[in-house]
Amino acid sequence: MAMTAEKVQSVCESMERIIRASPNEHGYPCDNLQPSPLSQSELATLIFTIEEDDKVSQHLLYMLQETAKLVKEDRREKAMRWLGFVQGALWVAGLSTIEEMKDLNRPDIPD
Repeated sequence: MAMTAEKVQSVCESMERIIRASPNEHGYPCDNLQPSPLSQSELATLIFTIEEDDKVSQHLLYMLQETAKLVKEDRREKAMRWLGFVQGALWVAGLSTIEEMKDLNRPDIPD
């Protein structure tokens, strides 16, 4: 079953909380970061470890905001690619496990 727009929004919000709760390279939480996109060349030059660079965290926050918009614009395929990218980044950085990401993506069970 495809994820609903509401479920994608919920997953994006959960991943944003994970990013904001992670410490930056100075040991402080990233809760005050503003979403900000990076160019492809900027992203390619960064070491891909969220804890070492706030810019990567800001880019991931930007991607999460845009993912929710993409679903609302009925651009589901791109939204799912972006969601998978962010989930992979969280896994690479050790901020989440594959199982945790799977659980986030599972349909909600009605009460």
